Amino acid sequence: MQQVWITKAGGPDVLKVVETADPIPSNGEVRIRVTAIGVNFADALGRMGMYPDAPSLPYVPGYEVAGVVDAIGKG
Repeated sequence: MQQVWITKAGGPDVLKVVETADPIPSNGEVRIRVTAIGVNFADALGRMGMYPDAPSLPYVPGYEVAGVVDAIGKG
């Protein structure tokens, strides 16, 4: 799968596309085969380092996704 990482605060050039293996869901988790994403205001502010609830850098943004659940963890 492909992930877009925010590697540091800044402009669009701080985004990095990374190829990785599909994750295996743990207990209480699902995996979504994403078919569409949205880039919202929180994502843009997070990239600029201005969103207080953003995870610690580096991270994969993704407040808005749509797709199909294709794997389910136990529970």
